[in-house]
Amino acid sequence: MALGKVIGLDASASWNPAIAVIPSYINNFDDGEDTTFIWISTESNGDMQPTIDNETYYKVRKINNKEVAVERTATTAGYDKASTTATITISVARDDEHGYAEMTRTITIGPSTYAGNISNIPEDISQCTPAQIQTVLNAGVADSYFTNGVGSSTSAIKLNGTVGAKTFTNDTNFCAYVLGFNHNNSAHTGVIETADASGNAKNSIHFSLSRRKTKASGDANVRGDIAFVDSKLYTTGSDAAFRMNLTNSNSGGWKMSYMRTVICPQFYSAIDASWRSYIKPVKKWTDNVGGATDTAANVTATEDYIFLMAEFEIFGARSYANSSEKNYQQRYAYYTNNAEASARIRGADSAVSNATAGSVALGAAVHWWERSPTKGSFWTDRANDYFYSVAFLQLHIEALEYAGLLVTDTCGFVPNFVMAAD
Repeated sequence: MALGKVIGLDASASWNPAIAVIPSYINNFDDGEDTTFIWISTESNGDMQPTIDNETYYKVRKINNKEVAVERTATTAGYDKASTTATITISVARDDEHGYAEMTRTITIGPSTYAGNISNIPEDISQCTPAQIQTVLNAGVADSYFTNGVGSSTSAIKLNGTVGAKTFTNDTNFCAYVLGFNHNNSAHTGVIETADASGNAKNSIHFSLSRRKTKASGDANVRGDIAFVDSKLYTTGSDAAFRMNLTNSNSGGWKMSYMRTVICPQFYSAIDASWRSYIKPVKKWTDNVGGATDTAANVTATEDYIFLMAEFEIFGARSYANSSEKNYQQRYAYYTNNAEASARIRGADSAVSNATAGSVALGAAVHWWERSPTKGSFWTDRANDYFYSVAFLQLHIEALEYAGLLVTDTCGFVPNFVMAAD
């Protein structure tokens, strides 16, 4: 028999006085593999013995006092591996020396007893379909299952539709990369960005859109981290484009901005349904009033399917945003793990040429919008204009945050989304 995948070991865990079965979710067998393992974690030193209720298709054996092997034995044509399950009972004898009573714990195993067989799913997230990613999230183990971790990219995401002044036509040049797992679900008391109906944190992955890295001619030096740009780049106006607002005001903050109410929903609709159907709403805390006053009460939550990152989520520090935003936010692991300036450079997703921008090449570093409204005016000759923060990082030189663009200017658009357990 082939050796099955070993999953779920947590040697540091201990439960007193109960028995913990690891993995705690229902285990499944890989196709073609006939052995899987279960670890038992308890502080009791009582003798552990396993029994099983379905010896026709499975057998169980004790390896030591903390480990059980389960073997799939049936190979006949009549064996329905899609529905045949077994219940294992783990019994731990009384431990008088340490004061533990006799304990029992049951776990049901089988190929389909858990809603999704994660053991058949690639551990490289780039090889997974959205449905497979969702299955791992539902199992509650995405952060430990995907071996590539933060910064790893998904398979292609097709875009089709018009967003502002930019039109995508079945474009498969893009993917998403992992900004963080379970982001901001425990960083601050009362702040859970992805929660179930009871308010408990759900297993989640936060993604940022990216350009697929290819070896095509002329594409070798294009960065994966991109900002979408359109033909209106760096122009001022009130027509459809990647602008924060259509008038020079940040009144209403992120919540009421043109970017959130028009551009982000258009982009959501442009994402192919094979991905879009798995995107979950996320609560994001931002200054949703705007204006020049740095007021804590202005920071409230919105529910977003597509969102821009806030200043603190990128830089881990506050310079221009409402000083209370950071109390409800967490820096993304992608930027914490890659603290150098180059990690925050965004390259244009396409070449742009106009009178204001000049000639901007594919992959050239561009300004890109954050969702944080700035507090106060930063240009003395525009005392009545208030802005949104913009990230602009000089390629290979240094990281700078720039607060000088008007809200009616057009710069890079960096959309982000979340997948979470159902």
